[in-house]
Amino acid sequence: MARERVDPFRSTGDLPGAGQPGAGHSGSAEPETLRYRSVDRYGRPVPEVLGEADAGRRRPLDGFQKALTWAILLLCLAVWAVVGFVLWLPLMLRSVLRFSFALSQGMLQGAEPRAAGRILRETVEFYRRGFAVAIDAVFAEPEGGKTPPPPRLSTYRLLREVVWAALFWYLVLYLTGVVQASPAELVRALVDFPWVETARSLVDAVTGLFTSATPAEGSA
Repeated sequence: MARERVDPFRSTGDLPGAGQPGAGHSGSAEPETLRYRSVDRYGRPVPEVLGEADAGRRRPLDGFQKALTWAILLLCLAVWAVVGFVLWLPLMLRSVLRFSFALSQGMLQGAEPRAAGRILRETVEFYRRGFAVAIDAVFAEPEGGKTPPPPRLSTYRLLREVVWAALFWYLVLYLTGVVQASPAELVRALVDFPWVETARSLVDAVTGLFTSATPAEGSA
């Protein structure tokens, strides 16, 4: 028995079986699943209403796709394990100093440093939360079927965090003897570095790459 084709521009109340017990969103039944496999004579996709058994059916490559997704996700988590740790320790130091200062100020004023305490708690969870957020971002379904817009990170804050992390790790490596260059030598090296010549060389290299990739006139 052939299935009835449904116009996708009709409301869900016009779907086959709508209004009947157990169909659509009536009662406690699960909503029907739509699959688009054909088009009508106007080129519009025609949905097919699938049953619960068809919707939960595993396809031959589902297991391979899930394994590949996990393999790529584990690679991303390994990168976060290093990058997140590099960013986490400087944030911890700054949060501890801020909370200690706010606690001292609050005790003198008779107030509780709740804002500084919240920042300290979020900073402690920063490294662990990165792994949980990565897994949820890949496998968790968005609430309400809509993906919330990502929060914006200003360029100023990004540069500030990168500079703070670089300064923190430089001081750690310098105090432990891993880096021998003193802060004065480091500043002198940054000032004497040929930034203009390096930028010009990069521009020339990119220009030459595009020139060589562009076919010459008349060669076709």
